[in-house]
Amino acid sequence: MPEFTGPKPGDPDYDPALRFFEVTVEKEDGKLGFRYVNTEVVHVTPDSWAQKQGIEVDDEIMLINSTEVSGLTEKEKLDLFTGERPFTIKFKRPKYKDTYYELECNEAKLGFKYNKLTITSVVPDGWAERNGIVRGDQLIEVNRQLFELLDEQKIFDLLRGPRPLTMQFKRPAKVHIDQAALEEAEKKPELNRVPAMIMEKGPNYVLDENGVKELEKELAVATAEAHPNNGIEIEEENQGGLFGSCCSCKNVANNSSKVKVIA
Repeated sequence: MPEFTGPKPGDPDYDPALRFFEVTVEKEDGKLGFRYVNTEVVHVTPDSWAQKQGIEVDDEIMLINSTEVSGLTEKEKLDLFTGERPFTIKFKRPKYKDTYYELECNEAKLGFKYNKLTITSVVPDGWAERNGIVRGDQLIEVNRQLFELLDEQKIFDLLRGPRPLTMQFKRPAKVHIDQAALEEAEKKPELNRVPAMIMEKGPNYVLDENGVKELEKELAVATAEAHPNNGIEIEEENQGGLFGSCCSCKNVANNSSKVKVIA
Protein backbone atom coordinates (compact mmCIF):
# COMPACT_ATOMS: atom_id res chain seq x y z
CA MET A 1 0.00 0.00 0.00
CA PRO A 2 1.53 3.36 -0.99
CA GLU A 3 1.98 6.12 1.56
CA PHE A 4 -0.36 8.98 0.72
CA THR A 5 0.59 12.61 1.14
CA GLY A 6 -1.54 15.71 1.68
CA PRO A 7 -4.11 16.63 4.37
CA LYS A 8 -5.14 13.80 6.70
CA PRO A 9 -8.67 12.86 7.86
CA GLY A 10 -9.74 15.41 10.46
CA ASP A 11 -7.73 18.26 8.93
CA PRO A 12 -9.94 21.24 7.90
CA ASP A 13 -8.80 21.03 4.24
CA TYR A 14 -8.94 17.23 4.02
CA ASP A 15 -10.53 15.95 0.80
CA PRO A 16 -10.58 12.16 0.18
CA ALA A 17 -10.65 12.90 -3.55
CA LEU A 18 -7.16 14.43 -3.28
CA ARG A 19 -4.84 11.58 -2.35
CA PHE A 20 -1.34 11.58 -3.78
CA PHE A 21 1.60 9.21 -3.55
CA GLU A 22 5.07 9.01 -5.06
CA VAL A 23 7.19 6.09 -6.21
CA THR A 24 10.82 6.10 -7.35
CA VAL A 25 12.00 4.04 -10.32
CA GLU A 26 15.53 2.80 -9.65
CA LYS A 27 18.10 1.69 -12.24
CA GLU A 28 17.65 -1.99 -11.39
CA ASP A 29 13.83 -2.01 -11.51
CA GLY A 30 13.46 -3.22 -15.10
CA LYS A 31 10.04 -3.04 -16.76
CA LEU A 32 7.48 -0.93 -14.92
CA GLY A 33 4.55 -3.23 -15.66
CA PHE A 34 1.67 -0.85 -16.31
CA ARG A 35 -0.09 0.73 -19.29
CA TYR A 36 -1.76 4.13 -19.39
CA VAL A 37 -4.07 6.17 -21.62
CA ASN A 38 -3.48 9.93 -21.46
CA THR A 39 -2.53 10.11 -17.77
CA GLU A 40 -4.70 7.26 -16.44
CA VAL A 41 -3.38 3.81 -15.58
CA VAL A 42 -5.51 1.25 -17.46
CA HIS A 43 -3.62 -1.97 -16.75
CA VAL A 44 -1.23 -3.26 -14.10
CA THR A 45 0.66 -6.50 -14.81
CA PRO A 46 0.37 -9.07 -12.00
CA ASP A 47 3.53 -9.44 -9.88
CA SER A 48 5.17 -6.51 -11.68
CA TRP A 49 7.13 -3.59 -10.24
CA ALA A 50 4.01 -1.43 -10.49
CA GLN A 51 1.85 -3.87 -8.53
CA LYS A 52 4.51 -4.24 -5.83
CA GLN A 53 4.56 -0.45 -5.47
CA GLY A 54 0.80 -0.40 -4.88
CA ILE A 55 -0.10 1.24 -8.21
CA GLU A 56 -3.68 0.48 -9.22
CA VAL A 57 -5.82 0.78 -12.33
CA ASP A 58 -7.41 4.26 -12.46
CA ASP A 59 -4.51 5.96 -10.65
CA GLU A 60 -3.63 9.18 -12.45
CA ILE A 61 -0.06 10.12 -13.39
CA MET A 62 0.51 13.70 -12.26
CA LEU A 63 4.28 14.34 -12.36
CA ILE A 64 7.43 12.63 -13.57
CA ASN A 65 10.17 14.25 -11.52
CA SER A 66 9.01 17.88 -11.64
CA THR A 67 7.35 17.72 -15.09
CA GLU A 68 3.55 17.85 -15.31
CA VAL A 69 2.37 14.95 -17.47
CA SER A 70 -1.01 16.41 -18.42
CA GLY A 71 -0.74 18.09 -21.82
CA LEU A 72 2.41 16.27 -22.93
CA THR A 73 2.49 14.42 -26.24
CA GLU A 74 2.80 10.63 -26.24
CA LYS A 75 6.43 10.94 -27.36
CA GLU A 76 7.24 13.39 -24.58
CA LYS A 77 5.72 11.04 -22.00
CA LEU A 78 7.59 8.06 -23.45
CA ASP A 79 10.86 10.00 -23.34
CA LEU A 80 10.32 10.67 -19.63
CA PHE A 81 9.47 7.05 -18.84
CA THR A 82 12.46 5.71 -20.78
CA GLY A 83 14.88 8.42 -19.63
CA GLU A 84 17.69 8.27 -17.14
CA ARG A 85 17.00 6.54 -13.83
CA PRO A 86 16.29 7.02 -11.00
CA PHE A 87 13.19 9.16 -11.50
CA THR A 88 10.08 9.80 -9.41
CA ILE A 89 6.45 9.43 -10.46
CA LYS A 90 3.68 11.20 -8.58
CA PHE A 91 0.20 9.64 -8.77
CA LYS A 92 -3.26 10.76 -7.72
CA ARG A 93 -5.75 8.14 -6.52
CA PRO A 94 -9.36 9.14 -7.25
CA LYS A 95 -12.13 9.02 -4.66
CA TYR A 96 -14.46 7.16 -7.01
CA LYS A 97 -12.72 4.53 -9.10
CA ASP A 98 -13.64 3.56 -12.63
CA THR A 99 -14.28 -0.09 -13.44
CA TYR A 100 -12.56 -1.96 -16.27
CA TYR A 101 -13.92 -5.12 -17.84
CA GLU A 102 -13.07 -7.32 -20.79
CA LEU A 103 -15.41 -9.03 -23.24
CA GLU A 104 -14.95 -11.46 -26.12
CA CYS A 105 -17.28 -11.10 -29.09
CA ASN A 106 -17.97 -13.95 -31.53
CA GLU A 107 -20.87 -12.23 -33.28
CA ALA A 108 -20.69 -10.21 -36.49
CA LYS A 109 -22.65 -7.23 -35.12
CA LEU A 110 -21.44 -5.53 -31.95
CA GLY A 111 -24.70 -3.72 -31.26
CA PHE A 112 -23.37 -0.33 -30.19
CA LYS A 113 -22.42 3.06 -31.63
CA TYR A 114 -19.52 5.15 -30.39
CA ASN A 115 -18.04 8.62 -30.70
CA LYS A 116 -14.29 8.72 -30.21
CA LEU A 117 -13.92 6.41 -27.17
CA THR A 118 -17.41 6.66 -25.72
CA ILE A 119 -20.37 4.35 -26.32
CA THR A 120 -23.24 6.65 -27.35
CA SER A 121 -26.03 4.11 -27.88
CA VAL A 122 -26.70 0.40 -27.42
CA VAL A 123 -29.00 -1.65 -29.67
CA PRO A 124 -31.83 -3.31 -27.67
CA ASP A 125 -31.16 -7.05 -27.27
CA GLY A 126 -27.95 -6.74 -29.29
CA TRP A 127 -24.64 -8.32 -28.33
CA ALA A 128 -23.54 -5.23 -26.38
CA GLU A 129 -26.72 -4.96 -24.29
CA ARG A 130 -26.77 -8.70 -23.57
CA ASN A 131 -23.22 -8.44 -22.23
CA GLY A 132 -23.85 -5.49 -19.93
CA ILE A 133 -22.43 -2.59 -21.97
CA VAL A 134 -24.21 0.72 -21.30
CA ARG A 135 -24.17 4.20 -22.81
CA GLY A 136 -21.22 6.13 -21.39
CA ASP A 137 -18.85 3.16 -21.23
CA GLN A 138 -15.56 3.73 -23.05
CA LEU A 139 -13.72 1.43 -25.42
CA ILE A 140 -10.09 1.21 -24.27
CA GLU A 141 -8.50 -1.69 -26.18
CA VAL A 142 -9.34 -3.86 -29.17
CA ASN A 143 -7.30 -7.05 -29.47
CA ARG A 144 -4.74 -5.58 -27.00
CA GLN A 145 -4.30 -2.42 -29.10
CA LEU A 146 -5.06 0.95 -27.51
CA PHE A 147 -8.22 2.20 -29.25
CA GLU A 148 -7.30 5.85 -28.81
CA LEU A 149 -4.14 5.45 -30.91
CA LEU A 150 -5.78 3.68 -33.86
CA ASP A 151 -6.67 5.47 -37.09
CA GLU A 152 -10.10 5.09 -38.68
CA GLN A 153 -9.00 2.44 -41.20
CA LYS A 154 -7.38 0.32 -38.51
CA ILE A 155 -10.50 0.57 -36.33
CA PHE A 156 -12.68 -0.48 -39.26
CA ASP A 157 -10.42 -3.44 -40.04
CA LEU A 158 -10.41 -4.61 -36.41
CA LEU A 159 -14.13 -4.23 -35.68
CA ARG A 160 -15.14 -5.87 -38.97
CA GLY A 161 -12.33 -8.42 -38.84
CA PRO A 162 -12.16 -12.08 -37.77
CA ARG A 163 -13.80 -13.26 -34.57
CA PRO A 164 -13.34 -13.66 -31.66
CA LEU A 165 -12.75 -9.98 -30.95
CA THR A 166 -11.37 -9.09 -27.52
CA MET A 167 -12.30 -5.66 -26.18
CA GLN A 168 -11.52 -3.87 -22.95
CA PHE A 169 -14.03 -1.30 -21.69
CA LYS A 170 -14.00 1.30 -18.95
CA ARG A 171 -17.06 2.27 -16.94
CA PRO A 172 -16.32 5.73 -15.53
CA ALA A 173 -17.35 6.42 -11.95
CA LYS A 174 -19.78 9.05 -13.30
CA VAL A 175 -21.64 6.31 -15.19
CA HIS A 176 -21.82 4.23 -11.99
CA ILE A 177 -23.58 7.10 -10.24
CA ASP A 178 -25.93 7.73 -13.16
CA GLN A 179 -26.86 4.04 -13.48
CA ALA A 180 -27.35 3.66 -9.73
CA ALA A 181 -29.62 6.71 -9.57
CA LEU A 182 -31.78 5.46 -12.43
CA GLU A 183 -32.03 1.98 -10.91
CA GLU A 184 -32.94 3.45 -7.51
CA ALA A 185 -35.58 5.64 -9.12
CA GLU A 186 -37.16 2.64 -10.82
CA LYS A 187 -37.53 0.87 -7.45
CA LYS A 188 -39.39 3.71 -5.73
CA PRO A 189 -42.79 4.83 -7.11
CA GLU A 190 -42.38 8.26 -5.56
CA LEU A 191 -39.30 8.77 -7.74
CA ASN A 192 -40.92 7.84 -11.05
CA ARG A 193 -40.28 11.31 -12.45
CA VAL A 194 -36.54 11.19 -11.84
CA PRO A 195 -35.43 9.37 -15.05
CA ALA A 196 -37.37 11.92 -17.13
CA MET A 197 -35.86 14.77 -15.10
CA ILE A 198 -32.39 13.43 -15.83
CA MET A 199 -33.06 12.96 -19.53
CA GLU A 200 -34.50 16.48 -19.83
CA LYS A 201 -31.07 17.85 -18.98
CA GLY A 202 -29.63 16.57 -22.25
CA PRO A 203 -27.33 13.73 -23.39
CA ASN A 204 -24.17 15.33 -21.99
CA TYR A 205 -25.54 15.80 -18.47
CA VAL A 206 -23.52 14.05 -15.75
CA LEU A 207 -25.27 13.16 -12.51
CA ASP A 208 -22.68 13.81 -9.82
CA GLU A 209 -23.19 14.36 -6.08
CA ASN A 210 -24.25 17.98 -6.55
CA GLY A 211 -26.63 16.89 -9.30
CA VAL A 212 -28.29 14.44 -6.91
CA LYS A 213 -29.01 17.26 -4.46
CA GLU A 214 -30.34 19.50 -7.24
CA LEU A 215 -32.70 16.78 -8.46
CA GLU A 216 -33.91 16.15 -4.93
CA LYS A 217 -34.79 19.83 -4.57
CA GLU A 218 -36.49 19.95 -7.98
CA LEU A 219 -38.55 16.86 -7.14
CA ALA A 220 -39.50 18.30 -3.74
CA VAL A 221 -40.66 21.56 -5.36
CA ALA A 222 -42.67 19.71 -8.00
CA THR A 223 -44.28 17.50 -5.32
CA ALA A 224 -45.08 20.50 -3.13
CA GLU A 225 -46.73 22.30 -6.06
CA ALA A 226 -48.80 19.23 -6.92
CA HIS A 227 -49.77 18.59 -3.26
CA PRO A 228 -49.62 21.94 -1.45
CA ASN A 229 -51.16 20.56 1.74
CA ASN A 230 -48.54 17.91 2.34
CA GLY A 231 -46.27 20.35 4.17
CA ILE A 232 -43.10 19.29 2.35
CA GLU A 233 -40.07 21.36 3.25
CA ILE A 234 -36.99 21.72 1.10
CA GLU A 235 -33.82 21.08 3.07
CA GLU A 236 -30.58 22.82 2.15
CA GLU A 237 -28.55 19.83 3.33
CA ASN A 238 -29.76 16.29 2.70
CA GLN A 239 -28.08 13.57 4.75
CA GLY A 240 -29.76 10.46 3.36
CA GLY A 241 -31.46 11.78 0.29
CA LEU A 242 -33.87 10.23 -2.14
CA PHE A 243 -31.05 8.29 -3.69
CA GLY A 244 -29.60 6.93 -0.44
CA SER A 245 -26.01 5.82 -0.92
CA CYS A 246 -26.13 5.57 -4.71
CA CYS A 247 -22.82 7.37 -5.08
CA SER A 248 -21.03 4.52 -3.39
CA CYS A 249 -22.15 2.00 -6.01
CA LYS A 250 -18.97 0.49 -7.43
CA ASN A 251 -19.93 -2.78 -9.08
CA VAL A 252 -22.50 -1.93 -11.75
CA ALA A 253 -20.47 -3.80 -14.35
CA ASN A 254 -20.76 -6.96 -12.26
CA ASN A 255 -24.52 -7.13 -12.88
CA SER A 256 -23.87 -9.15 -16.02
CA SER A 257 -22.47 -12.63 -15.44
CA LYS A 258 -20.69 -12.36 -18.76
CA VAL A 259 -18.72 -9.28 -17.75
CA LYS A 260 -15.24 -10.03 -16.47
CA VAL A 261 -14.00 -7.27 -14.18
CA ILE A 262 -10.25 -7.06 -14.51
CA ALA A 263 -9.49 -4.18 -12.16
